[in-house]
Amino acid sequence: MNRGRETAVLYFRRQVCYNLRMAIIFTLIFWLIVFLLVLLYFLFPVYVRLLGLFSRKRAVKPCAAPSASLMILYGGNLEQLKAKIENCLLLEPKGEGPELVVAVNQRDAEVDSLVTGYFNKGVKLFYPAEKQSPAGTMVRCATECKGEVVVVTDSVSKLDKYAVKNILRKFTDEKTGAVSGKAVYTGEHENYMGGLKITEAYNEYVIRLLDAVGLVVSANILLYAFRKDAVESIPAGSSGSSVIPLRVIYGGYRSRYEPLAVTELELQGKAEVLAGEEALELAASLGSVSSVKDLLKKWKINAWVCALFENLLMPSAGVFALSLFVVNLLLINTSAAFVLSLGAQVIFYAAAATGVSKTAYYISLHIYASVRAVYISWRKQNAV
Repeated sequence: MNRGRETAVLYFRRQVCYNLRMAIIFTLIFWLIVFLLVLLYFLFPVYVRLLGLFSRKRAVKPCAAPSASLMILYGGNLEQLKAKIENCLLLEPKGEGPELVVAVNQRDAEVDSLVTGYFNKGVKLFYPAEKQSPAGTMVRCATECKGEVVVVTDSVSKLDKYAVKNILRKFTDEKTGAVSGKAVYTGEHENYMGGLKITEAYNEYVIRLLDAVGLVVSANILLYAFRKDAVESIPAGSSGSSVIPLRVIYGGYRSRYEPLAVTELELQGKAEVLAGEEALELAASLGSVSSVKDLLKKWKINAWVCALFENLLMPSAGVFALSLFVVNLLLINTSAAFVLSLGAQVIFYAAAATGVSKTAYYISLHIYASVRAVYISWRKQNAV
């Protein structure tokens, strides 16, 4: 009897010790995730700000304005491509604007027929010898362009009249290798657009800080410009908006931002569809890990830190937020503080689901996009 009682007491003590250890482990994980989120959204901007304050001021070496080519990257819709060509032709008087090129990732008879109708207006059609990613198409087709600088835009958004002129003026500094323009989004989905505008304001603040130190590590795929000699090649199979700016920084050039170079894009479709498109973009950013590693080869530590945050950790932020909720749920019985924390998160997601808060609505969709992006990236890495 005594032996059985001792065994039961021993088992109880072991169970208590196990539960205590697990509670400590989950508590540490909880605060680690909290620290990561604070680091991403509060301490990272502070780091970039300090980097700008303490970096050695560089004397700008002015140079003559380089020649330019304007490249439209075809996205799959002929009607949108036609409207974009018309938009670009109206930016400058005939014969005075940059060379206008339509780039396709592989030969397409319908695109060929459409662009042929604009040959007399100076529009050209380029495509690589083999099918490429959007980044690969840009670089391969850029080698055929006449301009020293290639301004790339998508086939859907609408360029502001002075967008190309404004983005090109940054290249009067000979150390500027790439410049990202500004995208202005419009749309009918009130909750989605309301939350997007708030997060875009934060992104604008961060990118201006990165511009001050020449470390804009992601490109606005709607309007982007780069020197051809700054991006001679990209790693095979590379994709995502970060590939070209990372190669520019790797080559010793500065990657900048021009807020006056504006293009407008109307977001169409259900919010879930838009979140799905965002997931694909985030997955492409996660796939840039090889380019991020390359920065360490030349000891570009500050560029590596910025790229790590912007292109790897930021796209995964939604996974951290979801993990925080799950871990908090496991800690619900440990203290009143975790009860309050879980309650705050439940209220936040309830506000998102009911549409009470536009910010909560958009952030919840962003979390979904982030989780899906990580899954897509994992599937690609493990594909046989």
